[in-house]
Amino acid sequence: MKAREQPTYRYASWLFIRLLGLCFIFAFASLALEVSGLIGEDGIWPLAQSTASWTKEWGAAAFLHHPTIFLFDSSEFFLWFVVMLGFVLAAMIVFGVATQFCLLIEAILYLSLVTVGGPFFHFQWDLLLLECAVLALFIKPWQTLEPPFSSDLKAPSGLVVLLFDFLLFRVMFASGVVKLLSGDVGWRSFSTMNYYYETQLLPGFFAWYAHQLPAWIQTASCISAFFIELVVPFLIFLPFVRAYNCILSLSNSPGGHSVDWQSRLVQFFDCGYKSLSLT
Repeated sequence: MKAREQPTYRYASWLFIRLLGLCFIFAFASLALEVSGLIGEDGIWPLAQSTASWTKEWGAAAFLHHPTIFLFDSSEFFLWFVVMLGFVLAAMIVFGVATQFCLLIEAILYLSLVTVGGPFFHFQWDLLLLECAVLALFIKPWQTLEPPFSSDLKAPSGLVVLLFDFLLFRVMFASGVVKLLSGDVGWRSFSTMNYYYETQLLPGFFAWYAHQLPAWIQTASCISAFFIELVVPFLIFLPFVRAYNCILSLSNSPGGHSVDWQSRLVQFFDCGYKSLSLT
């Protein structure tokens, strides 16, 4: 009987980096539409005020406490330059041009935005995007041009694959744990889904219809969410059930999300980092 070949993840890692670049395209494209109103000079949370207070408090050591390049220039022009540069570099990642170098700069740019972004950049997907960008630096050797699906594609090391597995595990498992630790009675009594669709951050087209479902379906949906987030993630470390686990993880969406830029970013990102778990 022929032994089962161990996966190399060569093509999965190539696809993952392309999708990660696409995530950055959506991220910076959405910022181009709203960054001035959020953290610009006349924005809700002006970055110049934040950097000025940090410099006053920490002096030259401000960068160690608040790592952002906006400590050196907090002008509106530089803010727009960072967003446009991020968009261009993301496109280069998608097309395989100086991929690792572009990922490094993207991570620095996005970390800088997250640091000065206040409440607008403290979402799960912002930190997830950053962490994946850093891990992606070690997926393959640095090269100027990366041909698509070439026979010369290098396989990522086992350690890198394990780190991505752990990242996927942590994202899913922590999502379940935080529900239990929140102290919310709704999650503990499995009744959250009875009103979730009325209060969710980004209600989608199907949210209204999901809200009309019978109470027993809402309860079952809540229980299944806990099962998918607290039990299924452990299957990530069992290679023969990776694909099955990914399908369950991708299906863990209690209600439709709206198709704005941020939601599209999350959806593309999910497909990207979960592609590494497919054999």
